[in-house]
Amino acid sequence: MSKPCPNIVDIDRITWCPVGPYDDPRTHLMAPLFFGDCPMVLHAVEVFVDDDDNRMVAKSLMKQNLVYAAEMVIGAQTPLKTVVIDGRDYLLITVPGIDGGRFS
Repeated sequence: MSKPCPNIVDIDRITWCPVGPYDDPRTHLMAPLFFGDCPMVLHAVEVFVDDDDNRMVAKSLMKQNLVYAAEMVIGAQTPLKTVVIDGRDYLLITVPGIDGGRFS
């Protein structure tokens, strides 16, 4: 049996749609993503780590529930791995899409 090779997605090649609050829409980005014929939605929520209690915090408090949901599903006790998009730190969250023709 051959070893599975990782599938690498180049973050810089993804076309992001800013959907955050009006004062800074780039605090929450979304992009369609497909695993074969299965539509998914990739969320990028801008975050920082609060040094006082070592917790991951969304830059836009309106998006904090997305961070909490990711932590609860994964069972994270420490800040999760982030990626840099246009010089800003984001937590990536992938969820099933509805039909691939629109964001969920």
